[in-house]
Amino acid sequence: ISGLSAFTRLTDLNLSSNAIATMEGLRGLVALERLDLSCNLLTQVQGLVDLLKLQELRLAYNRIESLQGLQQLWAAEACLWFLDLRDNCVRSPRQILYLGGCRSLREVQFSGK
Repeated sequence: ISGLSAFTRLTDLNLSSNAIATMEGLRGLVALERLDLSCNLLTQVQGLVDLLKLQELRLAYNRIESLQGLQQLWAAEACLWFLDLRDNCVRSPRQILYLGGCRSLREVQFSGK
């Protein structure tokens, strides 16, 4: 994902169904509240460093195996409350541990594969 760094006041970003393979290029989107990367080619969660205002993250219908990148939202001021991980490839129960530091998280959707 490139060319987004200038949009520092962007609050909603829908990039679903774009064959995106990595979550790089989101740095600087400090006002982002809703991000939809559903129906892409993602294999891991990453690139969330500056997204502390992110409230909703939709990652359904990808190929995600690792949730380790959610650690980037473990800060006390992080706002993530909704996470959609339906139909991904998260097989290890240990991956759930990466949700533990997301203090505002209220709803997680898992299903499928």
